[in-house]
Amino acid sequence: MKKNFSIGMSCLLLAAVTNLIAQDATNSMQNEEADLAKKLQNPVASLISVPIQNNWDFGIGPAHSMKYTANIQPVVPIGISEDWNLIIRTIMPVIYAEAVSDNPLAPPSARESHSGLGDITQSFFLSPKEPVGGWILGAGPVGYYPTATESELAHSEEELRVILCQSAEQENVTPLGKEILINALDMRDRVVRDITTPRGKVVFLNSDEVSHNVHTYATKNDVFNKTIAPGSKEEQVLAKGDKITVKCDIHDWMSAVVFVTDTPFYAVTGEDGSFTISGLKPGKYKAELWHEKLGKAKTEIVVKDDGSSDPVAVTMGEKKGKK
Repeated sequence: MKKNFSIGMSCLLLAAVTNLIAQDATNSMQNEEADLAKKLQNPVASLISVPIQNNWDFGIGPAHSMKYTANIQPVVPIGISEDWNLIIRTIMPVIYAEAVSDNPLAPPSARESHSGLGDITQSFFLSPKEPVGGWILGAGPVGYYPTATESELAHSEEELRVILCQSAEQENVTPLGKEILINALDMRDRVVRDITTPRGKVVFLNSDEVSHNVHTYATKNDVFNKTIAPGSKEEQVLAKGDKITVKCDIHDWMSAVVFVTDTPFYAVTGEDGSFTISGLKPGKYKAELWHEKLGKAKTEIVVKDDGSSDPVAVTMGEKKGKK
């Protein structure tokens, strides 16, 4: 009888120990899952992961097209010290975009679907391995590689480059107001850019099949914000020198830039930096260069007797240190 009692107690003790181990294992797994979930939500966690983000955009363009983007985003942490990680995060967009227009007058690129790889975005975040005051921190540079398989899938590189020239003897020349045309049909598929002078008139024309809301963002001129029906137009006189951004509030991918300059001597450079300005006499000229992303720079241009000039080298986009 004593022997049977001992065996029964042993079985009960063994069952209790087994249940305790199973409970600890379950709690451990739950903690690990919770910790993994937190790391997966943390873009700078010390965890190798390859998330895929799916994006659908609808109602694009007059054809109300669809665009699908699968962002493949591998994250690779590298320990560079006991306290710090270098987090390398890559975003590789795989894109399918339907034709944005079915208008036979639209450019061929707007009437065709496009698919392939977009430009790859690369970031390098320096992050402490442990939270700082309860905060997870990470900082570092972000850039992109021009890897797009089609130009329609790439980051837009079209930029306005403006050359303004002026000499002492021509400082008092009053520029004549120039009329320019901004057509909403052109704004659908590319960024429209043009230059005018103070008192120049800008005509906003809508040759498209749908209405567009033309909204200007200006610093020195009055704001223009009107809906233009198909086949209609509106006009605005620009009184002062300014850089004006034009948007369509209905179709947010449409845009234009109007540069209003106080000098009659100006030009937009080609992709190679070349430009032509008519009406300049031989002599020295102060030239101001303006770039959408790189800002402003100044230089001097010498016009020869035959009307030509030597190439000039200008560095833009670099901040000058204090002397």
